Amino acid sequence: MLRRPFESAQYASGDYPQQLAKHGLRGSMSRRGDCWDNAVAESFFASLKLELVYQVQWRTRAEVRTVIIATHN
Repeated sequence: MLRRPFESAQYASGDYPQQLAKHGLRGSMSRRGDCWDNAVAESFFASLKLELVYQVQWRTRAEVRTVIIATHN
């Protein structure tokens, strides 16, 4: 997946890395065109949707959010 130039520039700019460092965090950016950088998150949300979200006809997003938080705490 190729990042759009604006997205990459936003996270590589001086302010963003400085804020991360200030809070003791380290940023993570893969090489350009590396499609695996988001694979774990994509897999998690795909499983969540298949196993919980799509199993019930929910009335509101708030209802789904409440169930997800209650189930995973």
